[in-house]
Amino acid sequence: MERIHNPFPASLRCESKKCMRILESFIQPSSIDSPGLSLPPHVLEKAKGLVIFTVFRIGFMGAARFGSGIMLARLDDGSWSPPSAITILGAGFGGLVGVEMTDFVFVLNDPHAVRTFSQCGSALLSANLSTALGPVGRSVEVGGGASAKGAAATFAYSKSKGVYGGMSLEGAILIERRHANQKFYKRKVKASQVLTGAVAPPPEVKPLMDILALHVFHPKLDTPTLSREMPPDDTVELPAEGEHQVSELHTEPSQPVYELDAGPAPTLPMPRAIQSEQ
Repeated sequence: MERIHNPFPASLRCESKKCMRILESFIQPSSIDSPGLSLPPHVLEKAKGLVIFTVFRIGFMGAARFGSGIMLARLDDGSWSPPSAITILGAGFGGLVGVEMTDFVFVLNDPHAVRTFSQCGSALLSANLSTALGPVGRSVEVGGGASAKGAAATFAYSKSKGVYGGMSLEGAILIERRHANQKFYKRKVKASQVLTGAVAPPPEVKPLMDILALHVFHPKLDTPTLSREMPPDDTVELPAEGEHQVSELHTEPSQPVYELDAGPAPTLPMPRAIQSEQ
């Protein structure tokens, strides 16, 4: 049975546990919460940041949505930062009817995208086409985050529960939950500090960090291959007849070598029996 995740803001420990399950469902098709499709490995390998959250959306001649989740960033050494708590608020206009609960994984594709989303009050604008009929639906968004430092492209993956249909242009704001971060990390910290690795991950987020340590999040190393090139025209040059290759050993002999004088060969006396016959 699929879980319905809480869209209301909770402690960062609970948010991390929820988002760990959401992320696991998108990378392990055998998971109980899996939408049946996994995130492409080449997208995860190149990801510079992740925004994971659950949103509750209601619409009737318009739309309103709110939710909560976390944000993470890839560090310079390839590992991942601890999570930073966020809240999502948004409204939209268009022909929308229904109620929907959606789990999102937003993949940030470059460091600039991470900086954009990590700012308090960063806006997420999306041209959204969503259809969710029955217990499980599909929602795909291609978003662009806009803030004071410019725009950044993202990939969004989601799975929805509820009955909701229509098309709208929605704007949502990701708000940093400073109080939740302070309570979890036991000191005042900014999202930018958390996302740059200035704060060590507490033991409570180890299950989440274990998921992020899986091979699907890390680029594959190039394996060197042996060259099998042949000479031009696939020919092998053999030494000419009579030619021999001799390797010279430049080593000092362990015992002295005496040179023999190459004089005339000695004459041996003939046996007597042979001399008498002559």
